[in-house]
Amino acid sequence: MMTVPGPQKHLTLVVAVLFVVLLAAGALSSQRPLLDQHWPLKWIEVQGEFERVSAEQVRATTSPLLTAGFFGVDLSHVRLTIEALPWVRVAAVRKRWPDRIQIRIIEHEPTARWGKDQLVSELGEVFIAQSGVRIEGLPVLNGPVDAAPEMIEFYAQLQDRLLGTGLDVRELYLSNRGAWRARLTGGLEIELGRHQPLQRMSRLVAALDVLKLDPGRKLARVDLRYTNGFAIAWQTLEPTAVLAANNGGLISGNP
Repeated sequence: MMTVPGPQKHLTLVVAVLFVVLLAAGALSSQRPLLDQHWPLKWIEVQGEFERVSAEQVRATTSPLLTAGFFGVDLSHVRLTIEALPWVRVAAVRKRWPDRIQIRIIEHEPTARWGKDQLVSELGEVFIAQSGVRIEGLPVLNGPVDAAPEMIEFYAQLQDRLLGTGLDVRELYLSNRGAWRARLTGGLEIELGRHQPLQRMSRLVAALDVLKLDPGRKLARVDLRYTNGFAIAWQTLEPTAVLAANNGGLISGNP
């Protein structure tokens, strides 16, 4: 007859297995310095399209973190340290037997300046470049940080509306209440408000040819927050005029 082990025998077996595992872990732990000594990391491979970060900079940052050897290196710590470098958006780090670390980085691609000291990528990621670095020609965005992706998308849409006009968005603002304001080429200020800002910009673009007929005056400010028209101010400081749609044409007068 087969004897079925009782609970006491099962418990004894479990304890014995745990004891063996702990002994093995202790042995490996005691041998860690030996493992690190016999399998040091000797090579650092760095890949990426380098424009503002160099492979030498990444190696110099990584090298002090590899003293624990192949088995002891903390890959997560290495990755986070590299990603803390200016211009590095993301880093991938892996080990390759027997003595190599492979690193691949992707840099930030700046699309606009964010406030005074930061930049924002085409993905809406706000980041800090090196202190004192200034990239000329980028538009300026200002708004809540969590709205950066929305502002990048809206900036691109405004640029599409302005194609063929000779104007570009140089500054774009979003208030905490969701109201849009832009400054275009030449300093022209545009108030877009909160509701249907793209449609309002299209209304202005359709009227630009008429507004440019007078060469003695230059647009200084346009307020598009009217239901059926917009208000304009001229650089010559003439009284503000209101333009409203009237059977497909435009009429002007005091607001």
